[in-house]
Amino acid sequence: MLRKGGYTLKKRMICFVFSSMVLSACSFQQTMVEEKKFAADLEASEDMMSDPIPVQAVKNVLPFSFYTPSFLPYASTDNPKAVVRKMGDKRIVLDIKYERQEKGMRDYIELTVANFSYNFPFIVEQNRFQEKVKLANGITAYFKNSDEKMDGEDMATLTWKEKSVEYQLLYRNVRDQNSEDVKRNLVYIANKMQ
Repeated sequence: MLRKGGYTLKKRMICFVFSSMVLSACSFQQTMVEEKKFAADLEASEDMMSDPIPVQAVKNVLPFSFYTPSFLPYASTDNPKAVVRKMGDKRIVLDIKYERQEKGMRDYIELTVANFSYNFPFIVEQNRFQEKVKLANGITAYFKNSDEKMDGEDMATLTWKEKSVEYQLLYRNVRDQNSEDVKRNLVYIANKMQ
């Protein structure tokens, strides 16, 4: 057997595996604690805004199911988090920001999900979109490329409803990108939601 510094390679492997298991259990425990606290906060108050929580924990607790992107046009950071707002008794909105791994790039995708008409009254009913687009599942989505700045950022949006859940993909900081490429990316992301 190979010996290095008095420890066998086998003992080092056992220590590594054991410590990995302990760290995984601690991480799982922390997620469960966050999930339980979030569920209690959601149930207890009419109006609330959460700290960022792992998306999977949100999916496990919310009283409705929703889809998230399985594709992004860039490598994103691991473990995206959601900020959840509860307005009134049953209206819930969540925002998930998918930041880029690559430093120095300003554009990124943000997903807003709501269990009520949240963006539709402003974008669709007031005709603030530029084009209707059919998604792969036959649902009509509404595309708007930024012709005005909101919050000092250029962005394009794709908004649609599916099974009484409203979705809006925002592609932020896209001023220097081709409008057709941005639209194609948003539609592709929407078609790959799971």
